[in-house]
Amino acid sequence: MSQTNKYDMDLTDYGTVGWNALLKGSIEDVDAFLHSRIAGSCGATLAEGDLVYLDTNGKYSLAQAAAGKVPCRGIALEAGNPDDNVRIQRLGPWVAFSSGMTPGAKLYVSATAGVFTQTKPSAFAQAIGEASNATDIFVWIEDLLPIHYGTGDPPTPTGYPDGTVYFKHA
Repeated sequence: MSQTNKYDMDLTDYGTVGWNALLKGSIEDVDAFLHSRIAGSCGATLAEGDLVYLDTNGKYSLAQAAAGKVPCRGIALEAGNPDDNVRIQRLGPWVAFSSGMTPGAKLYVSATAGVFTQTKPSAFAQAIGEASNATDIFVWIEDLLPIHYGTGDPPTPTGYPDGTVYFKHA
């Protein structure tokens, strides 16, 4: 059996016995390489489209531009209750995500839990994607360990418990 030049995936001819297992393996290889989606356990009740972060219990809760509520790790692809497993999108297009967005505008984690904003927050700013048009977005989660910006002092003398850096604006 031969492989494709670019992705080292198996080429299958029509009539190949077990083609579905080969295809499944190739799709899993691509997903493992791209990390476009991850699976995780809910730490709170989530709705489809909620922005999520990994909390201290190792579960996904509502991300927010606030201390201890970032970095955003992705967008919940489905609703879930605490301890449910959900899929989380980290990269790629999302059609009909919202409405009234400015095409080309960056999207940020909002100060309101679980939602995004097109206005960059004054503190804990983290980009999560870009509006492709008025209703669709392209998700690209930025800064797994974001740099926090603000006008005040950090919440503790040592900064943030997740090890991120704080820069104070004058």
